[in-house]
Amino acid sequence: MSNVSRSKAREIALQLLYQQDQNPDIRERYEAERIEDELPKEKFASFTRMLLIGVRENLENIDNRINKAAANWDLERMGICERNILRLATFELILTDTPAPVVLNEAIELAKLYGTADASAFVNGVLDNIAKNL
Repeated sequence: MSNVSRSKAREIALQLLYQQDQNPDIRERYEAERIEDELPKEKFASFTRMLLIGVRENLENIDNRINKAAANWDLERMGICERNILRLATFELILTDTPAPVVLNEAIELAKLYGTADASAFVNGVLDNIAKNL
């Protein structure tokens, strides 16, 4: 898989996690249609679905790790975008074989694209703490 397409798959996963965070009743059909529209190649659509399912099925473990790594920050105090970037990246760090430097770089790029001015530094710091404790 090329990194550009995996990056796009992560971006779509982040957008869908963000939407779900805002609207927990988001329809799965809408989600499936969005993935198919944005990622017509099945291997990238499958990667996106794997990320979404993985985050959802491991949310408690992921959130616990983020809370431990984010000194003095509670998940509810974090911006929605930053929270979901951290969830996505933490899932990849702890439950996939994606190399940690790739995960951190991708998360930082998403934070630069979608987060606040300080988001990339915040995301980097939290994920670095998580990666050190693997």
